[in-house]
Amino acid sequence: LAGLAFSNTKTALAHSLSAGFGYTVYGEPHVLYPPVYAALLSVPWRLTDGTAWPIYYGLNAALGAGGLLWLGAQIRRRAGGAGRWASWLLVTAYYPWSFSTRYLLSEPLFLFISAALLAAVEHVRRPEATRWRGVALALAVISTALAAGTRFAAVTLVAGVAVGLLVDGLRQRAFRGILAALLLGGAGLSVLVGWEIRAARVAPVGIRMNGMHLMTGSQRKGSLGSDIRGDLDLRTHSLDDLD
Repeated sequence: LAGLAFSNTKTALAHSLSAGFGYTVYGEPHVLYPPVYAALLSVPWRLTDGTAWPIYYGLNAALGAGGLLWLGAQIRRRAGGAGRWASWLLVTAYYPWSFSTRYLLSEPLFLFISAALLAAVEHVRRPEATRWRGVALALAVISTALAAGTRFAAVTLVAGVAVGLLVDGLRQRAFRGILAALLLGGAGLSVLVGWEIRAARVAPVGIRMNGMHLMTGSQRKGSLGSDIRGDLDLRTHSLDDLD
């Protein structure tokens, strides 16, 4: 049921984007989920007028399967001995990844982008100079920004990758590693901070309910519902503040 509810929100956002209503649900700005997945889904949605459901689910399944196989191949290549196939099996058989492809959720896209990011970073970290290093770095920066715009789980992904590149650069006294760490960290941080700034601007008022932050923003006359996002900041303490 949770997967279905989240999927409904993503399809509503894709519909709003494809119809030119912006990133909204029930006519109000959405501030919970970052926009990359809904923006991707809005492209086939607009081309098919929101009726070709097998295409939407097929896209999700392709992203999930591609991401799993790509990430599994990277892990199998890095692991040594008998652990190669065991590591690959643990990653590809992880149930939540296959579960998420049953609904229109952002996990499959995030997995594919993560695999692309890790593959690009692996190329950047190679000590030998290659003509493709600049391309790999550009792909890593783009993947970082896309990951941060897809799921907030990108915080740990971006931090881990950036710290790893920074440590390598300092240990090897290689400017390229330090530069890559700064570029990737800056790209991810810019997207995440920018999203939070937008959320605070379009939905400045809220009240905590069941561990979430119920955001109301400036309600339009006749609009339905409100919007929610996870937030540690408690700006109001009672429903009276929302009057």
